[in-house]
Amino acid sequence: MYTKTLFENIGGDATLEAAIEDFYCHVVVDPILSPFFEGINMGRLKNHQRRFFEMAFTRIPAIIDVSKVLIEKHAHLFDDSLNEKHFDKVFRHFVDTLHTSRNDCQRKRYCWSSSFCVYRRRQALSAITSAVTVHH
Repeated sequence: MYTKTLFENIGGDATLEAAIEDFYCHVVVDPILSPFFEGINMGRLKNHQRRFFEMAFTRIPAIIDVSKVLIEKHAHLFDDSLNEKHFDKVFRHFVDTLHTSRNDCQRKRYCWSSSFCVYRRRQALSAITSAVTVHH
């Protein structure tokens, strides 16, 4: 029996694309977060984010250490004072994006996926806490 992946349940590529676009519209104008996005190639960043969520919403391979990847990808930002407060703001924007979908069907799927995000957030928060401790 085939069980749909979380990625399929939230609506696949189109839904993920729309969510990422909406998410970054909010993040880049947030006064606390916007400095971290100055001079960033947003197309490239959105593409990375899309690939990450496609993987996260299907199955993260056992060989990938999510905490390590988060630390490596954000290491340069820790020198610019990235901390848990910023991570919480980003996470809040992401959850808000998922919950404000205009399509009722998509919203239900998004709400379901947000519980997955809470689980991943706990893992990521540990990684960021470790990185902040190591870098400061």
